[in-house]
Amino acid sequence: MRLAALFLLCLIGCLKPSTADAWMGIACGLQDGKYRCVATLKQTSPTPNVNRAMNACMNAGMTNCQSFGPFQGGCYSLAVAPNGSMIGSGTGSDSSEARHRAISECERTTAYSTCREALTACETSTIPNDSYTSSQSAEPILILGNGPPSSPPPQPISPDDLFDFGAIRTGISFGIGLIIALFAYAKRAPLINFVIHGNLPQKIPVYAEDIQVLFKRTQRVNWYGRVVFGIIARLSMDHKQFSLVRKYWLGRVIAFDSLRRQRQNQLSRMHLQLAASLKPEQSDKKPSSWLWIAIKYYFFLFFYLLRALISFLIGFLFIRITIAKLIRGKLVESKDLVLLLQAKDAIEASAKYLKEYLTIAETFDGREELFEPE
Repeated sequence: MRLAALFLLCLIGCLKPSTADAWMGIACGLQDGKYRCVATLKQTSPTPNVNRAMNACMNAGMTNCQSFGPFQGGCYSLAVAPNGSMIGSGTGSDSSEARHRAISECERTTAYSTCREALTACETSTIPNDSYTSSQSAEPILILGNGPPSSPPPQPISPDDLFDFGAIRTGISFGIGLIIALFAYAKRAPLINFVIHGNLPQKIPVYAEDIQVLFKRTQRVNWYGRVVFGIIARLSMDHKQFSLVRKYWLGRVIAFDSLRRQRQNQLSRMHLQLAASLKPEQSDKKPSSWLWIAIKYYFFLFFYLLRALISFLIGFLFIRITIAKLIRGKLVESKDLVLLLQAKDAIEASAKYLKEYLTIAETFDGREELFEPE
């Protein structure tokens, strides 16, 4: 019985049509504004089959030829969306099943409900009216399938079709930059005065025949009952001395920095020096260790730079007195009376230094000086 069943199976296999071993290839391209496809049938080897389909596509004058396959057995179908993109494909035991699967996949993928068949070919297809054979050999059958209509249905208009958002963004950026440039040009005098002279007044607020500082002592009680001491320092001078302060750019000269501000400035400089002194470690270890060395280097570099920036910004919270601020009048307050007295001494020393500086600067007027050593 087993031998009889085996013989029967072999007999069935031998009686199977020879077309079952045939291969099928498909190539599609654009022709006259619509997709058309070529299918090669009854080819006994896969690679020449695909090559014949591509040659047939190009010989037909199609552009952007694209191959599909090779396939063996059954039917294969391609469906095209209304916008011309070839999306859906499907296989089946017969042409209707393959066609249904291809159209369903196209409509599901592209969200269109009007996908159309581009080509359906089966292993046992016969030559239809719209077909031709290869010029190289008459052996394979070439089926030419019509694609969708050359004029696809109109699509909904999107906002991108009405507006060029890239040009709009470029125009907005150019407009903002132009406004900033015009504003900076209109305010160039105050900006220059702030950057160079530390916001020095255009006219001297308090006139005096010589450089002098007027101090006014105050005290108040803050919201939680603590006494806060204060002094109002105002530097006065004559018009000539004031013009020399502007001429020699002395408005930003520091008269007093609190110890806390000095400390933050020192920390900022120290971390900048540490960041500048960092160097990657030299190692002859495995390449994996180099990754760890690079991570460590960039981590500490970022840490030191960030720490320097934080110290620099914190320094603005503490007291700094410049010549320009003294000319405008500066209120200095602190709960620490010693700190306030230190600020007063520093202001007095700065006023003395400023007077000597202006006196000596006026001597650089081309005069000659003779020095005779003893």
